[in-house]
Amino acid sequence: MLLDFGAVQPIAHDLAANFRALARVALEGTADETREAMLRIGYFSPNTAPHHQEVITSMFEVAMAPLRQDTPFDFGRSDLLERLRDMGLAIGNDRELAHVPPAAMLFLHRKIGGMYLMAAKLRARIALRPMIEAYCNADTARF
Repeated sequence: MLLDFGAVQPIAHDLAANFRALARVALEGTADETREAMLRIGYFSPNTAPHHQEVITSMFEVAMAPLRQDTPFDFGRSDLLERLRDMGLAIGNDRELAHVPPAAMLFLHRKIGGMYLMAAKLRARIALRPMIEAYCNADTARF
């Protein structure tokens, strides 16, 4: 295993708070609340075409699947990473989508993606929801 501590960087308090709020509504809120939280963080802008917002929201929903279930998610038997890869490639190949999310958000996504990849490689079965709930429900929690 290789841990890249050179890639560690602090996350701004407001971004961490916005991610906690997004996690909270993604677990318990409505689709409209989730979309609003995604807009606030910068997944898309108010000017992003509605069909592009839908594609980005769909990818987010797929990525949230392991976090939404109370039972352990089986990364070793799931095709989650392949589906996310295919969705990401489709978004990247869409030349009409010009919005680029903030760099700090992309950094967090890379870290989360790395954890998903490691879990798949280890064929991990883990209940992620209890872990994430501890952070998204605490206003003073740190990511």
